[in-house]
Amino acid sequence: DINSVSIQCIYDGTTWDIFAQIGANNTAVVTLTGTQTLTNKTLTAPTITSPTITGTGTIAAATVTLSSTLAVTGVATLSADAVVNGLTVGRGAGAVATNTAVGASALAANTSGANNTALGYLALQTVTTGPRNTAIGRNALNLVLSGADNTSVGHASLENNTGSNNTAVGTQALQANTTASNSTAVGYQAAYATTTGANNVIIGNSAGRTNTTGAYNTLLGDSAGYTQNNSVQYGGNTLLGAQAGYSLTTGVNNTFVGAMASTSYACGSLMTTGSRNTILGAYNGNQDSLDIRTADNYAVISDGAGNRQITMKEGQTLALDSAVPNAGTGITFPATQSA
Repeated sequence: DINSVSIQCIYDGTTWDIFAQIGANNTAVVTLTGTQTLTNKTLTAPTITSPTITGTGTIAAATVTLSSTLAVTGVATLSADAVVNGLTVGRGAGAVATNTAVGASALAANTSGANNTALGYLALQTVTTGPRNTAIGRNALNLVLSGADNTSVGHASLENNTGSNNTAVGTQALQANTTASNSTAVGYQAAYATTTGANNVIIGNSAGRTNTTGAYNTLLGDSAGYTQNNSVQYGGNTLLGAQAGYSLTTGVNNTFVGAMASTSYACGSLMTTGSRNTILGAYNGNQDSLDIRTADNYAVISDGAGNRQITMKEGQTLALDSAVPNAGTGITFPATQSA
């Protein structure tokens, strides 16, 4: 019930303040039209149309809803993270001064991890105490927890990583990596399936893609070492060239360097379980009358088409051209040639 109405008008020499008090509960209701200046006033649940706020002031409210565009001229200072159209912008959880978070749920669980940068949806989502991580891309370094000094650039790169000192650049590079540390993968799905294999350097589209536990490998080239998966510590392979060592599985300590001559001839591309072999050129491991796909301790120098020029094996002769090494010492010549 309205049992009293009082109206108060105050003129300060420039503008009018108009107050209406209705009822015994002292509820203040005011309607101001035109341009008004409010100084040191408290407004409860107001509706303000096209306001201009000048000077320094504080708006104390649980929620401020704007029905039109908010234009800020100058610097807007916010004491907590901002959420813009569902996008978090600020320091992330923990409000650590040296962190930067941009993206929904970026750095969402952080407690004390410092010097982290997360850019992208779910980037560094679960990190808690891990410091000095950089994650750019959706799901980048999503599960790192306490891991440190990781750099992840690309959608789902290092997504499952909990290790440290890893660098992944490319969509799903080192995507399955868990506890392994000290690896570098650059390229689309480079080292995609690696879980615990550490200390790898893998560069190239799908290079080392199916490797899981293989460690200390150096793979450079499109699909280099695509299927290789050695698990011997310090037994890594060095494979340089497109599809070099493409079919290697458990072979270790191999060095293959050469260009890809065709889809059938790439350096060591047909080698599987052979170990401690060295191939220079496009010889694929089963070519020019010599099959060493599962053999060990061969050294083959071939031309750009994979034709063998020199072939050697520990304890056997040195073979020239298309000749095959034999037991003993000396030089083996092709059938059409002699010493």
